[in-house]
Amino acid sequence: MLIAQERMAQNNVYVFNVKQPATFTHTAEIRSQARSATRAGSKVLLGIVGRHAISKDKRANVRSIIVKLPYLKDDLPLIVLFRALGVVSDNDILQYICYDMTDTEMIELLRPSLEEAQPIQHRETALKYIGNRAAGTLGLPESERQAHAARLLSTQLFPHIGVGEQFNRQKAFFLGYMAHRLLLVVLGRCPADDRDHYGVKRCDLAGPLLTYLFRALYAKLRKHITRQVNAVLRPSVLRRREGYEGITNAHG
Repeated sequence: MLIAQERMAQNNVYVFNVKQPATFTHTAEIRSQARSATRAGSKVLLGIVGRHAISKDKRANVRSIIVKLPYLKDDLPLIVLFRALGVVSDNDILQYICYDMTDTEMIELLRPSLEEAQPIQHRETALKYIGNRAAGTLGLPESERQAHAARLLSTQLFPHIGVGEQFNRQKAFFLGYMAHRLLLVVLGRCPADDRDHYGVKRCDLAGPLLTYLFRALYAKLRKHITRQVNAVLRPSVLRRREGYEGITNAHG
């Protein structure tokens, strides 16, 4: 017997108050799911840092906004993510988030985030910053780490908008919308969302549940087959290579 599973609706932005003590006072999050059922969803979270939060290496910048992305070992400053998407200047970033450049309250809330990202002023530097914090990039050359960061943003940041660098501008607009929603709640201009409200709930029945199960088991099977094939083929390839080098050296 299959029982329906309740979940939050995908591709919607939700802003929540966070019970203290915690790293964040407020969060904005989205579960982004592309239309293609073959690609897994990606969760993106924005959080505004609380007064007593402590990062791994230093005291966090109070009231700065950070982003949590899949496959990143550390949190990412919001402004650095904008610059990695190609929105570089502070004025352009403010326009993506505030909409009204006379809104001094919202601009003041963004000041800690802008100050935190001052050392990173170019897209290449921002991609390097992200690449250094991505999983699986240890020991790679700088150019490959930057390329890996660009692929990460292409596939894991808002895949419901599109996959590819041609969608970076649309993703920057959506990132600004998320930050705007977050700041509206922080300023008390909009109420936070309710996790238990039935309007934000969806129920997965037999079809989607079987799809998720098959996708997970198929990925596990594929990894297992890959390991087995490599275990069989690699020793024979090495032996052939050693034999070829031995013949070459003998004739040399």
